[in-house]
Amino acid sequence: MKKSSGRCWKRCTQPNARSSRCITGRTSARTRPKTWPAWCNRIGPTRKLRSSAANSHTITTSFRWNNRLTNCERRSGGSVSKVHIVTDSAVTIEPSVVEELGITVVPLKVQIGQEIYQDEEELDHEELLLRMARERVRPAIVGPTAEDFRRLYNRLTRHTDQIISLHSSARLSLVCREARKAAREFMGRCDIVIMDSETLSLGLGILVEQAARLADQSVPLSDIMRHVRGLIPHVYIVMITKTMDYLEHSGLISPAQAILGTMLNVRPFLTIEEGEIIPLEKVRSHDRAIDKLIEFAGEFSTIEQMAIFQSTPYPTERTKMLQERLESIAPGQEAPILLYGPLLASHIGPDGMGLIVYEGTKEALSI
Repeated sequence: MKKSSGRCWKRCTQPNARSSRCITGRTSARTRPKTWPAWCNRIGPTRKLRSSAANSHTITTSFRWNNRLTNCERRSGGSVSKVHIVTDSAVTIEPSVVEELGITVVPLKVQIGQEIYQDEEELDHEELLLRMARERVRPAIVGPTAEDFRRLYNRLTRHTDQIISLHSSARLSLVCREARKAAREFMGRCDIVIMDSETLSLGLGILVEQAARLADQSVPLSDIMRHVRGLIPHVYIVMITKTMDYLEHSGLISPAQAILGTMLNVRPFLTIEEGEIIPLEKVRSHDRAIDKLIEFAGEFSTIEQMAIFQSTPYPTERTKMLQERLESIAPGQEAPILLYGPLLASHIGPDGMGLIVYEGTKEALSI
């Protein structure tokens, strides 16, 4: 069990409760809001999911490659040139951006029972979430193995000697771990940097797009790394879910808390803190859940990009209400509605809703 750190989360202002981003060596500290006194009680003890030799969170891995050359490979003509950006399919990013900037997206796979599906190609996110709600299935996320990454990196080294592999949170998936295993084999002949984004979905997409645009301008690898690390503390995700058993299965709440929460019909209010999903508070109605999301968004002095994510691609009454209220606190700022993918669904279930906010940063390279 994870021992309480004495603070609720990174935006807490309680006495002596330093933000996790204020640690020496971090690129920048998060600005805390004026007050969050009600958020200083977690639902209960949590457990980290980071894999290690001593405590491995094991999942079956399965992966099928698309052997077509990426746009970057076609443009380079085989010459060693720009930094190449690799990510995984937990990202939310426009396909046109992927094509334009030659980003390589490594597909995850989703296992339901004995069946394994290619993420989005064989089982789209809407169908997955519908199956989870209808059949009460719990998907397992299966990612590429180190051997799969080794083959990818070997193919890319024919066209570049610099790669940034920027992936979804290492505490929510094993993709970073497998990529690091593969990257060790290329020491001395290719600079491969594995970066943990500590986020996913649109949060990962923002980081990937900015990294790829800098790479497209031939910005040095070290500068791209520094820029991306500076962006990570400015990406925030908060969410609400009704389903307790997924949180229990992920070790985020205890079995007793899951039973009690279901009986009382409470909804956990969650955040992603340093790549880990952390319960913050309990709410007992849809309206109160919306209030919490609005309170969260209202504490930002600037919002450069934000989005609402939910389990259906169509606006619901809840999301329409949320969009209207967000417009009042951030006039002119769009808040598109996104489907969340299987990686997040495996942790919070098929009936979650949340908000992703990128507040921007003054530290900017030419993009």
